[in-house]
Amino acid sequence: MSDVANQAAALKRWLFDVALPLWWKEGADRIGGGFHEAIDLDGRPLARPHRARVIGRQAFSYCEAGRLGWQGPWREAQRHALDYFHKHFITADATVVSVVDLDGIHHRRRDGRVRGRSRRQHQRWALRSLQPSVRSTRICQRPPHVR
Repeated sequence: MSDVANQAAALKRWLFDVALPLWWKEGADRIGGGFHEAIDLDGRPLARPHRARVIGRQAFSYCEAGRLGWQGPWREAQRHALDYFHKHFITADATVVSVVDLDGIHHRRRDGRVRGRSRRQHQRWALRSLQPSVRSTRICQRPPHVR
């Protein structure tokens, strides 16, 4: 096996055996929903406002993990992220809010506009996170050679 193949295999083992289980166990916010913004080096979640792109990346990452053959609860993790995303980041006019407080609330300015209206990068991650959720019943499943 080549050096690149060895490194890729080691990275996949780390992802499947360490990173994904850690983020599901410690990074998922079981009380407020979604995922914590960050965890410290000891694996404890840090209390920070939630950004749309982080929640979107989590949904996308867990879906991809399932597609790559991870045997963990990738569907549950993806659904956990997407449920929170839909509930807290998409406004009545279908705008994606970029940041919500720990209580899941986005705040309005004095002029009535939503504070933290999304920039393009947040919109991009919103679309990217929603894409596999739409496909999840058909396409975002393990390919036949992984089953």
